[in-house]
Amino acid sequence: MPSRCIFGSKGPAILVPNNDADNLLVLLAITNSFAFLSLVEVQLAAADAAARVSVHPPGSVGVSPAEMAAKMAALPRKSGGE
Repeated sequence: MPSRCIFGSKGPAILVPNNDADNLLVLLAITNSFAFLSLVEVQLAAADAAARVSVHPPGSVGVSPAEMAAKMAALPRKSGGE
């Protein structure tokens, strides 16, 4: 980054050796294209979907499957009778 530049830890940046203007312009053109934007959106959607999936073995959530089933089975009787 240039000296006296302020940036965040997650801020995007394109760095090329020797700050070559031709390479920077090529990268600017590519990253501003519809195709590039579409690829980034697909990657972000896939990463977001993968982050939302969590697999927990039975019992790892602090309640055993049998205990959870018993609590779930009791719910309709409680709400229906009151």
